[in-house]
Amino acid sequence: MNSIKSFPTKKEGPGEIPNSENIWNIDSLLYTKIKVEKYNTSGTIGQCHRCQLFEHSSVNCRLPGRCVKCAGPHLTSECSHTTKTENPVCTICKGPHPASYRGCPKFPKPATTTNQPKTFTSTFSNPKVSYPPPPPQPQITPEISSPINSLKDIVMDPEILQLLSVLHKVLPSIKECKDPISKMFLLVQAAHSAFNTN
Repeated sequence: MNSIKSFPTKKEGPGEIPNSENIWNIDSLLYTKIKVEKYNTSGTIGQCHRCQLFEHSSVNCRLPGRCVKCAGPHLTSECSHTTKTENPVCTICKGPHPASYRGCPKFPKPATTTNQPKTFTSTFSNPKVSYPPPPPQPQITPEISSPINSLKDIVMDPEILQLLSVLHKVLPSIKECKDPISKMFLLVQAAHSAFNTN
């Protein structure tokens, strides 16, 4: 793996990187799982460094060379303008910018997709058929009794009253017991006797 030039500054990188093949074995970085992948160039539009036209590379180009700076009929490496050109000329549109300028009117724009991703409901809908809106569902609100009335009903229940009176009678003997199992046994025995007397 070699370092490359920085795109905006055109400065050369640090050169050959030792142990660069180990980058493919990295699976985490700062306690985060990662996956190292090769650089994907499918979204970019290539430009030939020989003829300055788009969508092919200089390796396969057999067209005559054109300079990216002055639009002359020579390769950029053979240009007499070795420093930054004051008045560059585009070889494609003849505008006042270098041929590699991405703001060039002839620079191909990436294709934009207008297709919206399909949703689950859109796969079953037919644009030629109009579907009526669903009928409104009646709103049923349950009657909620006030908490005071419901508590009053619970306390006035004869079985609850009977259980409370039995509990009142058993409480002194429960206090005397030391063992929790004995206390539980007394409670169950009192409740059983209260409901079996009816």
